[in-house]
Formats: sequence, C-alpha cells, structure tokens
Amino acid sequence: MQKKGSIVLWLVLAAVPAFAASQPAATRNLDDWFSPQGVASLWVRTHCDLESAERGVLRATFWKGYGTTGFETSQLTAADWSSWKSFRFDVENDYDEPFSIYVRLSNRANHPAAETYTGGTFDGFVIGPGRSTVEISLEKMQSPEEHPIDPARITYVGVFFRPLFLRDGMELKFTVDRTFRLSNPRLSPAPALEQKQPYGDLLFSETDPALSILRGEVETAIVDLGNIIERAKGRGIETSYAEIYPFLSRIAFNSRLAAFWQDRAREQRKALEFLLAGAKQAGKDLQGTLDGKASQPLVPSVPDYARLSIRDGYFRLGEDPFLLFGMLYNQRGPLLRWFANSQTDYGTQLIAGGTRHDVERQPIWDAYHKHPDTHRVGWDHADHIIRDRSSWEVLGPPVNVCLESPNSREAIAKMIETFERAHAGDRDHLVQNLGYEYTYVCYCDFTERLWEDWLRRKYSDIGAANRIWATSFAGFDKVSMPRQENAAANRALWFDWASFNLYRFMEQIRWTRDQIRRWEPEKPLTVGSPFFAFSPSLWTGVDEEELADSGITGVVLEENYELDTLMPEYLHALAGVKPVMDFEYHGVIHQILPSFLHGDAAISMWWWNDRKRWTPNEPINEWASSFPQSYTIALQEIAKAMRDALDIRRLGREIAALGSAPRPVALLYSKTSMLQQLPLQSRAMDSFPYLSELRRTYNASQSAGLYVGLTTEKKILAGDLQQRKVLVLPAVEFVPERVVAAILKWVENGGTLVVCPDSLLADEYARPTATLRSLGLRLTRREPPRLKRGELLVTEYNLPDLPRMPLKKTGGKPFTVDGVPLTAAGGRQIIECRAPEVMARFEDGAPAAIRLPRSKGTIFWLAAPLDPPSWALFLSQAAADSGLKPDLRVVRDTGGAIPELEYRTVASGGVRLAYLYNNSDQDLQLALQPAFPFTRIVDRRKEVQLEGTSLILTARETAILEFR
Repeated sequence: MQKKGSIVLWLVLAAVPAFAASQPAATRNLDDWFSPQGVASLWVRTHCDLESAERGVLRATFWKGYGTTGFETSQLTAADWSSWKSFRFDVENDYDEPFSIYVRLSNRANHPAAETYTGGTFDGFVIGPGRSTVEISLEKMQSPEEHPIDPARITYVGVFFRPLFLRDGMELKFTVDRTFRLSNPRLSPAPALEQKQPYGDLLFSETDPALSILRGEVETAIVDLGNIIERAKGRGIETSYAEIYPFLSRIAFNSRLAAFWQDRAREQRKALEFLLAGAKQAGKDLQGTLDGKASQPLVPSVPDYARLSIRDGYFRLGEDPFLLFGMLYNQRGPLLRWFANSQTDYGTQLIAGGTRHDVERQPIWDAYHKHPDTHRVGWDHADHIIRDRSSWEVLGPPVNVCLESPNSREAIAKMIETFERAHAGDRDHLVQNLGYEYTYVCYCDFTERLWEDWLRRKYSDIGAANRIWATSFAGFDKVSMPRQENAAANRALWFDWASFNLYRFMEQIRWTRDQIRRWEPEKPLTVGSPFFAFSPSLWTGVDEEELADSGITGVVLEENYELDTLMPEYLHALAGVKPVMDFEYHGVIHQILPSFLHGDAAISMWWWNDRKRWTPNEPINEWASSFPQSYTIALQEIAKAMRDALDIRRLGREIAALGSAPRPVALLYSKTSMLQQLPLQSRAMDSFPYLSELRRTYNASQSAGLYVGLTTEKKILAGDLQQRKVLVLPAVEFVPERVVAAILKWVENGGTLVVCPDSLLADEYARPTATLRSLGLRLTRREPPRLKRGELLVTEYNLPDLPRMPLKKTGGKPFTVDGVPLTAAGGRQIIECRAPEVMARFEDGAPAAIRLPRSKGTIFWLAAPLDPPSWALFLSQAAADSGLKPDLRVVRDTGGAIPELEYRTVASGGVRLAYLYNNSDQDLQLALQPAFPFTRIVDRRKEVQLEGTSLILTARETAILEFR
C-alpha cells in the first residue's frame, strides 16, 4: 500500500517538471492537481476539507473561525512556468456575498513572505456570486519586498480563501463553514486580465426603466418635503431630522456605488423605497409640528472646541457634558449639520519621529540611512514605527526603526521640536495626539542593556530570579532575551520578558512626553494602542493601565474594531476623571450609542469621503466603508447614524449620567493572564481561552439588567473591590498570589465571587497554586470541550457546535433560575467537594455549580462555562444573593427573559433614567417592570409618552427612557 501511494504521488508531480520552456505556448492543463490522487497526496490543508470525485474538480470547505484557511504544496520540484503568462482556475460561489482568493507562488519551498508573490490586488482576487475565473499574472512577479519570483522555478503554490473585507466592524474569518467548487486549473499563454475593480460605477448612473415611475415619486416627495422644511425654518422649528432625507437623496443619486456582483435594479429599488417612505414620514412629522400637534426637539450646535473644558470624564460646555460624534474626515460643509467636526485632535506619529507618509522629509530618514544602530533588530513588524511593505497607503522601502538608539532619539527630538513650534498656541483642537496603533519589539544591544537593568531592579539577586525561572544564569548580563517561538520553554522567563517589553515602550512614551513639554507645556496629550489590550499581541503594545495612571495623558485614546462594548468599558474603568475618546471608530453603526452609554465621551467614525478613487494598492474596504460611496452600508444605516448623532448631542446629559453610573459588578481584566498566553498557540484563531471567555462572559452579562464593568489586578491591590458587590473571574488561569489573597479577603468581608473554569490555577510565572485546595476543592481532571474538529478553544464561531450540558438539582430535576433550566457549554472540570456545597450537578453526577460560604461572603464555583443565556440568569441570581437587584426588570410581553436585550437604570436629577438596547435583528415587544414609583414614562429619543409599561424596540435600536 505504501508503494502504491508513492507511485500515485510521483504520477501527480511528474507532470509539473515536464513543463519545459521549449514547449509551444499552449494552455497547459493541470487537472491532476484537483483529482482524487492530487487531493490525497499533493495538498497540505490549513483549516479546510478537500475532496474530489473526478479529475479537475475540487470541492473545498473552509472552516469557520480561523484567520487562515486554504491549501498549499511545496512538492513541485522547481516547475518551469516561464512559457505561460497566467495561472487560472474556475470557482463556483453559491453564496450571495463575495470572497477573496489569495494565490501565492514562491521559488522556495518554505516560501518566506519576503520571497513570495501574491497574485491579485491588496485584497487578493475578488470573486462574486456565481461562476468566476481566477486569473493570476505570471509576468514580473515580485514579493512585497520587491524580490523577483522566477516563473522558471516555481516550487511552492498556496491557495487561500477568506471573506472579502467589505466594511469595518467585520471579521476576516468565515462565520460559518463555506464550500466552493474549484475546477479546470491551468497555465495559459494569455495575459491575466486586469481584475475587476471592487465597484463599478454610480448606482444611479442610469435608472432601471422599470423604476422610472418610482424614482419620479421619490423626487416629488423630496421636493414636497423641502417645501415643508422651508416653512418650518421660517417659524424657527428644528428641521435637522427631516433634512436627512433630501441630503441622502443627493448621496444616493450622485455618490452611491454599485459593486460588480450586485443586482443593480434590486439595489436601486431598495434605495428608492427607503427614500420615499422616509421623506413622506418626515414630511408628515414636520407638518404635524407646523399644525401644533407635535413638537420637534431642539438640537444644540457643536461649540468651538476652544470653549470646551475637560472635567469628570467628559468634555464640558459650562457644567454640562457635551458628547461629540464626528465622521472622519468631516471638517466643513453641510455634514456639520449632523456630525461634529472630526478635527478634534492634531498630531502625528511623534513616538516614531515620522509617519509612513512623510518619513523621507523627517530627520529620522537621514539618521536611518547614516547610522546602522537606528535599525530595528529581530522584529520585522514596523506597524506605525514607521513603515513596512504592507503599508498600503504609501509605496516605499521599509523604515523599521529602533527607538533605543541615541541617534534615533536625537532625530525624533528634532522632529518634535519642529512640529511643536509649528503648532504653538493651537486652540482649535481638544487634544494633541502622539499617535496610535503602536506596537514595538526590538532585540538590539540597547534593549539587552535595558533588559539587564530591569531584571536587576526587579530581583536584585540573580539567585532569586533563577529560583523563579528554574534556571542557572551566572548573572543578569547572561539572561537571554526570549523570542515568541520559544516562549513555552520557560513561561516564567517569558512573563518577565513580556512585562519588560510593555515597560520599555512606556518609558519611550514618557520620554516623548518630556520632549513635547519642552515646547508645549499645557495641551492635553493622548497616545496608545488599545486594540492590543484584547489581542494575543498585548506584550508588543502599550500598557493602557500604566499609561492611564502615568500622568502622561489627559484623554484616554480608544480605537474599537469589535462588535461589542468591551473596549470602551475597559477604558472607562482605567480613565478615572479623563474622557475616553475613540479617534477612529471601526465598529458598526448600531454600537455607536451603546459605546457612549458605556463611558465614551467622543467618537469619530471611520469614515466619510467626498470623492471616489481607487488604486490597485488600496484595500477595497477603504471605499466600501466610506458612507457616501459604500455599497455595503445601507442608506437606512446612514440615516440612523445621522439621527443618532443628533440625539447624542441633544441628550448628552442623560447619556453621560447613564454612562458614568457605578458598576457594582466587575469582571477581572487580568494582564497576567494576557501576558502568560503563548503567542504561537494563539495564532490560528487569534485568541486563547482567557481572552475568549472574557469576551463571551462580558457579552452574556449585558442582559442581566446590572451595571457590569471591569477591574484589574492593579486596581484590586489598590482597594477597588470595596466599591463592588460581585466579582467575576472568566477563565483567569494566571493570577499573582497577592491578588488572590486580596480577592479572598474581600469575599470574607462580604463580597460575592463567581469563578468560571479554569481560573486560579497558577501564579504569574505559571507555577501551580494551592488556591483550590485552600477552598476545600480538589480538581481531579479537566475535560476539553467536545468540538467536532477537536479544537481546544471555544470561540463565538464554534460555540453553537458544542453539545449543551443540562444542570440538575440533587434528585435529577432541572436546575432553574426564574423557571428557566440552565445549561453549560464547553470544557469542564471534574471537581470533588463537600456534598452540601453542590448547587447543581451534571447528568453524570459530577458537581456543576458549587456554593462556598466564606465568612460574610460567598464564592460560586462553576465547573463548566454556562451558555450565554444561562450565564445572564446565573449572574442575576448570584447578584441577588449579594443583595444586588436591578431597579428595573424587562421581560417579553409574553413573559420570559430576553438574552438579546441590554438594559440599565440610574437615578439622576430627581428622575430615573434607563436605556434599552436591542442587540438583535428582530423587533422586541417588551414589558417594563420598575421596582420604584413613577407616574409616567417618556421616550426621550422620540419625546413621546409611553402608553402604559409596554414598548416595541426595533432591531438594533437603543431607547432612552425617563421615569417621572
């Protein structure tokens, strides 16, 4: 059998070396690649399944939840492709959305990125629904490093699929498994046709004849609305809400684009029907105001930024908070009717001494070419320090700077002086921005000395360090600088290196601040890379907590890409009296208002562009995510963003009161557990157990009706738990023993602790601890999650695949909260404890939930993660056990909890305020059950009184209620 397999492999590969350059340039068929034999012997799979029932046809299924999916081979033995000008294959896409295909070719079997060519544009080769032909040019191939790829020696071929990045807030992972049919691989003598641009032309370059009557109705309705608006303006009535529809009609007819894969007539009809309905309703509402039957709430204008001060977590106009919602890059013109000027800050990449756009004009350019010690060592990722080949906006050679070099610092100091002198006396902006999206690692000689000094300050004695690391270094000058690829070899040493790298970069920021203050003594500063606070790459970025506590910044920088509010909630916890400001929000529109309700003071959203352009070096999503041109952001969503912008400005006092309310429930953000993850183990899914459970637990907590915030290890040691009633540990495996002691002492004084698996198993150096034993628990084994592909990590993508594990009371009846049976989903701990402490068991009798009384407080220990709806119910029960109950309960009008609803209440200014956010695509019919007296409920966004205590909350909308 082994011999037969070898023969098959030889037959598959033998065809490739036979492609001689001397052959006539005819199309060369490669059907063997997609044959059953090729599938069995040729391709190495990466998170995908391949099958072939016939020669030349491949059925490829790409797995959900992975950043890289595809197949590759390095068994081509230097194939000669020089007689052909393009490599092609056909793809059948049965889905409505487009996808990207990345075809990679290299002359080296190990295909290093610097010597590998990727065909297509920045976004790969874009395929729409239906049948497409992928055409990869074989002419003038070169890598991102401009290394030529010889078509006569093709040794490696890779084919990778992923979603096309069509808009911000979108994951570049398949959310469900996707299957494509690939066929007819071939080499062609014909040049590859230029790839279709991501969009065609204007959506209404020509109106479909069948829609001409509908368009006429829209134009008439817009004219009629315009006349009503003019009459209302003449009487001093607010018209900004009504003006949305005439404005959007101009956008629709003059700026909107159609993608090449879209049904133009269908997209036109959707736009026309929306505009017609919106214009008619806006006219009806405004006419009602003219007739005295309703009122239009006044919207305050955005003041000059010089009039705003910073106090108590917000930008303020006098005593009142003034919330700012801008649209990048909106600085002037009619859009200011709705959005704040996005020029809230001025600055540049001051940490680096230049940007990818202007580095050639800065002192760092000359230093970089004159002094070798200014070059980064051992780390190829320039990010914003300063430029690498993947910097799509700018084509140019890499400039990967070492920040420790005295020559680098001299150049950066010169750049800062020039910049600050040019901006002296600036009063038009709220804050000076030192830059963001920073990460930094270097292994130079300067770093080695800094590392040695840092270790000496921490340990004093090398013997103490050796005992923790289980090493035998002769001195601190002999301690190597760990690399991410060998982090697992010594996790204690890796933790110190990761901590040092955060410290080292913080010192660079502190040094930059000092240079700025030589020339600009007063302007508030901001800087950071908060995205990495929720990334396995935290160790390469900025320690946001240390930055917030350092005194360097006056405004906390945010840049949220996610589809939740975890980042603003975390930064709110760190900020104290500083405003949290998202300078480049990359999430979705319906999360804008919830972000303010979780503590944001200002947001500038990516983005609004005034003109269409596209170059092959530019990512498709840069224009698909620009509001006027976008074919992926519906007009309805743009209208929502405009209405939300007005409401955020109008209801700033109420939103700030809701967003700044105390958080009696806290989840632990553990920097220790973030740094103790192993970088290479987290690469496939860009996550790891603690990070995945933190996000899952946080999002599931939102429907409990409780204010849920975050705390940190540093804050716990400083006494932060005194203001909390409940603390949740979401798979916090690594916790310093001092922090554990502080938590347990707080519990003994009356706190309620909820422990999710697998928490409190080791200290910061990954050494097992005796915490469970001290609580009378014995962990006998850990069972991994039963996922169909054997994954060890549960994520939002594979969570639905997990079998549910019902929780049972002693005696076998379901364990319920509010009559709802609870279930677990994921890996579980098999734990032994005293029988009276067991609250619930699994079906096999093993403890599932344990209640441990501890002096005045309580510990709830879960042996498996609860599924999201069950978690919210369990958290509510644990909070009630601590004496914490929501002032408002919201259920379906037919009864029952609503996992997709987030809601909170707060007392403010003599009234009760509440917000309710429908985080689903379905309208919800709600019944409000307040636990406080009131006479009426006013919907502050609509400024109408509710009839009774029922409310219909439309999909993805947020209501703000006032109980009077």
